[in-house]
Amino acid sequence: MDKIVKDVFKNCGRENNLFNLANVKEVKFSKKLNAVILDSYSDENIPQAEIEEFERCAKRQYELSSFKVNYEYTGKTKDVELQDVYDIIWNINKKYDYTQDIFENCKINVDNYNLGINIVLEKPYSNFLYLKRIDDYIKLCVDTQFGGEHKITFKEIPGCQTPIDTGAKIIRLEDLNEGFKVEEDKSNLAPKPAPAPVQTEKPKFVPRVPLSEEEKKEREMAKEPQPENVLFGINIVNPVFTKIEDIVPGGDRVCVNGELIAKEGKELRSGKILILHHFQLSLLHNIHSHLY
Repeated sequence: MDKIVKDVFKNCGRENNLFNLANVKEVKFSKKLNAVILDSYSDENIPQAEIEEFERCAKRQYELSSFKVNYEYTGKTKDVELQDVYDIIWNINKKYDYTQDIFENCKINVDNYNLGINIVLEKPYSNFLYLKRIDDYIKLCVDTQFGGEHKITFKEIPGCQTPIDTGAKIIRLEDLNEGFKVEEDKSNLAPKPAPAPVQTEKPKFVPRVPLSEEEKKEREMAKEPQPENVLFGINIVNPVFTKIEDIVPGGDRVCVNGELIAKEGKELRSGKILILHHFQLSLLHNIHSHLY
């Protein structure tokens, strides 16, 4: 025998919520989405509003991103009374503020034989309700609570007219940035001339700075064979030793004295080879370099 909802989700929402007595068919939980889907059924007449109330309470209590109930009414199809439809509309008005004025003084006709419900409005908003799919939501509420496949239709009383203009003005979204000021109609005015294209100057050619005599000498020396201890560049013939802590920004080239302890190469996605060198300067200090 399946468990009931209140045995699985304890202390969730009102105790007198009828959905607490529905049967649990399956509970699905997604850790990735932090969401729960509850498949349930019952042969009792449980209003859709109480199912949605339970969804909100469970989502809040268990700190979920989503809590969805898939409910099936398994009882026999029961007749719908006028008060049942008025109760459903009352719950819809609590959920959607814009329907309160539309359903005011509406007339309801229930045809239980053909499973039809017709709602007659005093205001010309039937197309608007269809657009907002309020008919589908009423059908969901009726079918969930009483079973069957009902058809919901909206009609308007003969001669009903659009409400009197209250003086509201329609403005463009771009006018909102100007303090709700509506600009005058400029459709008959001559169009403004297109702004002249901005001329941008091409970057000037900067001539290369000529090499110094020292740089020319180094390039010539680099073409000559170097000792085996030289990995890149040229050999330093007359070294001047300087502590690393005494090196200042803006100085010339620096060669660090140490021992090459490792060398490795890695092929990059671009096809280039990255060569890594690992030097040991002392027992406590190492330095790494890379070369493409």
